[in-house]
Amino acid sequence: MDEQQQQQPTDKRKAYSSAFWLIVVAAYILISFATRAWHITWIIFLIGAAAEQIMKAAFMTEGETQSREHRVSTYTSAMWMIIVVLYFVISFTTGAWAFSWVIFLIGAAVQQIVKVNIK
Repeated sequence: MDEQQQQQPTDKRKAYSSAFWLIVVAAYILISFATRAWHITWIIFLIGAAAEQIMKAAFMTEGETQSREHRVSTYTSAMWMIIVVLYFVISFTTGAWAFSWVIFLIGAAVQQIVKVNIK
């Protein structure tokens, strides 16, 4: 594969990423003004980061899937973003801040399972 063909997916991904973040910012502004819940709507940015990592993992190019370390890094990044989002959502909705931190221990165990099972 020549350099130009490798560059096209990267340029396309950057363009999609830019458009995606414009949508995330617009959603944040619209939802925050509509609900006046500025204290909680910042979580939209965490959700956006998690979604971007999931999309990155789902749409890896042929060259990117060759490296096991790259796959592990991509999947665990997405997983940790989801865990952080879940932590804040659970903590804000239930008020169980004293116990909700346990989700990070569960996440560490799941990360080890993911590392072992990615080939």
